[in-house]
Amino acid sequence: ESLQNEIWDVIFNDDDRNEMADLVTLRDEVNKVCLNLYHIKFVSKGDKQSIAVPTNNLEKLNLYQICGQVQKSINWKYKDYKFFKEHFNRRENLKKLINKTRILKGDLDLIDEVCNSMRKKPLEIQIFLVQPGINKNNVSENVLKLLYVTANHLDITAGLKLKVIGSEI
Repeated sequence: ESLQNEIWDVIFNDDDRNEMADLVTLRDEVNKVCLNLYHIKFVSKGDKQSIAVPTNNLEKLNLYQICGQVQKSINWKYKDYKFFKEHFNRRENLKKLINKTRILKGDLDLIDEVCNSMRKKPLEIQIFLVQPGINKNNVSENVLKLLYVTANHLDITAGLKLKVIGSEI
């Protein structure tokens, strides 16, 4: 919801197998194309319920899983505009088969236009780990260590920065 208030050309719900991230945002700027990847997890409550319950339990936070997804995001830095264009089009067309859409803002024509801009402009990728169960005011050393290792891996191997979004519950 807050992403829709920001200036994005495209907001794409890519959640599912073979995803780039749960949410992907695209913006074509004068000097670059911005691609933000949001990897989102909630604390499992059981019976397939997910809520934002503050905890420092790495398993309950699904932190190992989400950090693995974040680390896989390095792959997207080395893809060209054709890959992105095909990925978004394929994923959207599969969703259309069941009369649904993955596009929360924009359309396929705009996605193609932004992806085509990647041919001439550098791609700037930002990666977000979103886990409302991480209480920013009370984070355990184990949680911080895992987040540090993940952020360090992104930085050293691809020059990418990790931003973590938690709660202040």
